[in-house]
Amino acid sequence: MGLKVKLMIDSQTYSNKPTPRQTAGINQNIVRYPRTIDAKELAEEVLKGKTFLCSFLFDNEGLPKRNKQYWNSQQVIALDFDNEIFLRNNKGEILRDENNKYIKVKHVTTTIETIKKDEFIQSHAAFAYKTFSYTDEHPKFRVVFVLDKPIYDREKMEDIIKQLLKMYPDADEACSDGTRLFYGGKEIIPINAYTNTLPLTTPLGEFTRVNYNIYPTKGSSISTDSTVVSLDDYKLSKVDNPVSVTKSESPSVRIDVVDNFSV
Repeated sequence: MGLKVKLMIDSQTYSNKPTPRQTAGINQNIVRYPRTIDAKELAEEVLKGKTFLCSFLFDNEGLPKRNKQYWNSQQVIALDFDNEIFLRNNKGEILRDENNKYIKVKHVTTTIETIKKDEFIQSHAAFAYKTFSYTDEHPKFRVVFVLDKPIYDREKMEDIIKQLLKMYPDADEACSDGTRLFYGGKEIIPINAYTNTLPLTTPLGEFTRVNYNIYPTKGSSISTDSTVVSLDDYKLSKVDNPVSVTKSESPSVRIDVVDNFSV
């Protein structure tokens, strides 16, 4: 039996990414289902297609709501690797489509094979899992960490996540929100039989960064509705200014984390 953590897991199972209407239902219902489970049990729930929050929500007066006001504690962190970046004009402004949604393009920098070679992840992450949208051409997955102790200070928790995001700038910055919904997935990648933890004493800021060569990939025909499958497919005539692809606050090369020990 592994280390137990408290968090919220919805009761509904899905075999595909939930629709906006289904997500609205999850948002209302997930606050009714606090759970105390270990990493392996969480992975099993994820594989069933259940949505989870990394944090535990609580309200003395009744059911909590899914917002930071009701954040009580957190011991799980999930880094989201969608391998997408925003499409921007030459002024650095994010472009929107005809539905006023931000436009993203596929930009593969981190893969399952990458994390299998990453010493920090292999030493401290409990498991990874492929999202419902995952394809070999456009890998989308999450890496889940379990802290050795729960955090009861939300700002401290956010700071820990921000440190991890500095180490892994290709992960979605929205991961720092402890009340974010994480959908289930379709394949689990266990790491060290789910036994790894991330000790609070780990000096995240002291890990050494080195460049890791990335490979650009051609756009896939399977992608999310909000993703442009390739730059060539985007009609430049729809925008007033020439466009360029940039990654805000992140280098354009894959950052691999190397620490001072080996496994």
